[in-house]
Amino acid sequence: MRLCKMVCGLALVLFLGQAIVASATTISYVGADTTVGPYFRTSNKPGLTKPMDVGATAPDNIYGTDGTVFFNPTSGNGFWTAWNANISDLHPTYFASVNQGNASAQSSNYSGALDIDNSTLSGVDPVADRNAGYLGFSGSTSDLLAFSMTLGEGIPTNGFRVGVFVNFLAGTTPSSINLQIGGVSATTTDTISDDATGSMEFFDVKGASAGDVLEFRLSGSKSFCVLSGVTFDTLSVPEPSTIVLLCSAVAGLLCYAWRKQK
Repeated sequence: MRLCKMVCGLALVLFLGQAIVASATTISYVGADTTVGPYFRTSNKPGLTKPMDVGATAPDNIYGTDGTVFFNPTSGNGFWTAWNANISDLHPTYFASVNQGNASAQSSNYSGALDIDNSTLSGVDPVADRNAGYLGFSGSTSDLLAFSMTLGEGIPTNGFRVGVFVNFLAGTTPSSINLQIGGVSATTTDTISDDATGSMEFFDVKGASAGDVLEFRLSGSKSFCVLSGVTFDTLSVPEPSTIVLLCSAVAGLLCYAWRKQK
């Protein structure tokens, strides 16, 4: 009986430890898609695959299934407009708000900017039909806050993936992108392309809580340092390897206790 109590106590400690680890907020840079071009929403363009796409059950070949936020995506000129002008704000239901940062410029229909997917469409039209507007800074900048988003209720249990759309206008791509939340942060580690062909940088956020603020920070030394928008997708259910190992260990200890008592 004494040994059984010890085993049960050990199992409880392991379970609580696992729960504590699982609930800690983490954010990690997971890579880039440099071949997406302008078609972040399009799902049926022949030959186009999205290697960084995820989904609660399965990927759907769309970046931004949960929601998107794009800046100044208008069909006409919108140079140097106010922060809240023409934001295409389709943020996920698990975010409560989109908040102004220190960005000094919003613009659209800029000469040489890439035409990209319309973030308000369903993602089944392989036509880049909206000029890539942007939000950012003029001149060299270091770790400046472009904007932030406050989380609300209903955050996916498994976490979510954030995609940052950049490389749509030559001479504007940040040298690095940093995301911060809950006292932790992650920064891009690759060299972000600057050939105006369209690319995305991805981060995974896990264990976040309502009220946490997700910050988007940019650094760069070019004439402009900007992003066009961000996408959100629910992470798939992780492999339950840790749980399986824990259960196996507890089962083994219980079996040992039972044999000892016999």
